[in-house]
Amino acid sequence: MMAITTPTICRSPLRILRESTFGTFAKPKDRLITLPLQHGALPQTHYCTADYRHYCRLCAAGNNSRSLAKNSYEAAKTLGEDFKKAFQFTPEVRVENTVVLNQQTSVLELAVLAQNFKHQYDYTNTWIGSTKKINISGSFIAKVGFDLNEKFQITMQDKKAIVSLPEPQLLSIESGGDITYRDENGLWNWVSTEDRTAATNAFIKDAKGYAQQADFIKDARVRAEEQIQKVLAPHVEEVVFEYRVVVSQPL
Repeated sequence: MMAITTPTICRSPLRILRESTFGTFAKPKDRLITLPLQHGALPQTHYCTADYRHYCRLCAAGNNSRSLAKNSYEAAKTLGEDFKKAFQFTPEVRVENTVVLNQQTSVLELAVLAQNFKHQYDYTNTWIGSTKKINISGSFIAKVGFDLNEKFQITMQDKKAIVSLPEPQLLSIESGGDITYRDENGLWNWVSTEDRTAATNAFIKDAKGYAQQADFIKDARVRAEEQIQKVLAPHVEEVVFEYRVVVSQPL
């Protein structure tokens, strides 16, 4: 059977450290506060005089919690600054379930890959059995990255960072300015200026479709993860990526 002693006012800080069944703390004017405890547990509230505060394990626990919170905030702030230097925007940074930094950006998109590619397209039109044809070729630059209107979040959990971000997408496609045309007239169905315009629009649309289906988005995802891991390496030991599917708007 566990022995229980009658609580008394304790003026020795060492006795406070030995308490296991009862927590006994002196309040100003020697008013006694006795809180029942489970073995090894700490009460949720207590009172402690200034003389005992240095030795009181509850005050020490509270000080440690505040110190950890301050250190977590400083670490999150430093991480946000490092991220902004690398990517020109600050993600939302959480420590456990607490938001420490809000997402801030002066740009709407983050391009992580600019890919050059050649493209070719054949435009045809048939009228009364006569077919005309325009072969178009040229180069494009596809920019792939992230829409920063979507949430970009980093959650710190001990030595692990969980990065929640949208899937990368095709942000834009630009002509290299070297489009060439090769016309083939039909017997009575000749190539016109209107045909050239229609062929060019179809050529650009087809190039966008190609860029969407190519490995550009996959390559951008790999490159983004490498760059993010490089920024987070001084702060954590493990990085986990979680992607959200975003319905992209037509270019």
